[in-house]
Amino acid sequence: MRRAGILRVIGGTEASYNELDGMWAVHVHLLLMGADPIAIADFASKCAKDGISCAVSKPQEVNDPIKQITYLQKFNTFCRARASDSRGKGRASPMQPAQIAALASWTDFYEFEDFLFLVVATPIEWCPRNKQSRANAAR
Repeated sequence: MRRAGILRVIGGTEASYNELDGMWAVHVHLLLMGADPIAIADFASKCAKDGISCAVSKPQEVNDPIKQITYLQKFNTFCRARASDSRGKGRASPMQPAQIAALASWTDFYEFEDFLFLVVATPIEWCPRNKQSRANAAR
């Protein structure tokens, strides 16, 4: 994110189960503060190069902070399968006991706060580890 110029982020995680392939996926939901459209596009491009092809959905303005911020962290006990609707989502159905047990087993080792994150980064041009920055500062 920092390489794309995104410096302030809060986010959370969501583990979802896909009934069709029996696989779990971890999703990260982010609120990018002060990121311009060019930085967001650059971030999406960098994610795609790293094999994360659908990393960035359509950016939204923060219009309902409570609703949007609380969406960042989710613990679902349902899964989606079968045909997708117009939003690309299948019908939600309850997880089976084996999936609930797997989710509980995974989350049991962590505290709630472990699933949340906050990033406040220094711009790369001011990062002390960046040799070019030090060279420019010495001029």
